[in-house]
Amino acid sequence: MIKKKIINFIPNFYFGGVENTNITLSKELSKSGYEVELLTNNFLNNNLSKNNKYKIKSFNKKKMSNIILDFTKHIRKEKPDLIICSQFYANIIIIISCVISGYKNKLILCERVPINANLKKISFFKRIILKFMIKILYNKANLIICNSNGTKKELEKIAKGLNSVVVYNPVITDEIQILSNERINDFEFDKNVIHLITVSRISYEKNIKEMIDIALQIPENIDFKLLIIGDGDQFNNLKSYAKSTKYAEKIIFMGYKSNPYKYLKHSDIYLSTAQFEGLGNSLVEALYFNLLVIAYNSPGGISEVLGNGKFGHLIDKHNKNQFVKILEQSMLNSNKSRFVKDIDNHLDLFLKIKVINKFIQIIKQIEKQ
Repeated sequence: MIKKKIINFIPNFYFGGVENTNITLSKELSKSGYEVELLTNNFLNNNLSKNNKYKIKSFNKKKMSNIILDFTKHIRKEKPDLIICSQFYANIIIIISCVISGYKNKLILCERVPINANLKKISFFKRIILKFMIKILYNKANLIICNSNGTKKELEKIAKGLNSVVVYNPVITDEIQILSNERINDFEFDKNVIHLITVSRISYEKNIKEMIDIALQIPENIDFKLLIIGDGDQFNNLKSYAKSTKYAEKIIFMGYKSNPYKYLKHSDIYLSTAQFEGLGNSLVEALYFNLLVIAYNSPGGISEVLGNGKFGHLIDKHNKNQFVKILEQSMLNSNKSRFVKDIDNHLDLFLKIKVINKFIQIIKQIEKQ
């Protein structure tokens, strides 16, 4: 029996939820009998490029627009039965390539971020063009899969009437618990210190500067450490900024960690000041490790992950005073209430096996159309 070919395309490969989700999806689709090719435009981290254990193929282009001809040729050569693509700017390019190549098979687009919020950082002219292209091109896809209802809602503001569904990310795996038991050699957790943590790309949308400013308002009589795990284009600047403050020894930039779970396991409170989140994989992981979560109620899936406040504190976006107040109260509360009621049923929504099975069911349904 000939295996059906699937191309799974990620725009740029880096450390993050989009990459982890697509790697997991590709591995499980391969186990289910599909021939899966995981492609990317470029690696944004040299270590990931050198240690390419997932055999991801890269076009090695600086800009997404530069891959149109290469991807068109690749489609004609490989003749895939299905193409899966993630994130709106990549989706647009891949649709154009499909049209040029004459591709007639199935196409699934995945939306991983709330588009309107993401587009705010670019010029008005570019924003109008991208929204127009989404509106006229997205209906060429057989299906759009959004990773949260918040992401779906943002897409529908731009293009109505699309065939779209919500499938959460496959965040909770058996591997998480195993990795969390690994020894920590680069940091010592002190039982007398309250450990705050975030696992995040250090970039504009994650708004880490505001998190640092919030930490600076914590009273000096509270003994704490803030661990910032991740890398990104703002890493050096924000690390230097933190070093210039009164809490230089308390705010610790750990850099990229392939295993953040062992740090989450021993922490107390998870913080998120993101401008927006498609879903927020690290928030799900924080709940899994029974951390108290305090997060801005930003566009996307954050409120869904926290059950609209049932499983964590949702703070009005950019309301630093409210954030500091809740954080201080939580740090002074020795019981550190974890919102544990019904948490297991809630986390089932993000179990790898359930999410992947849903993906596979959707793919099989698309194949029959």
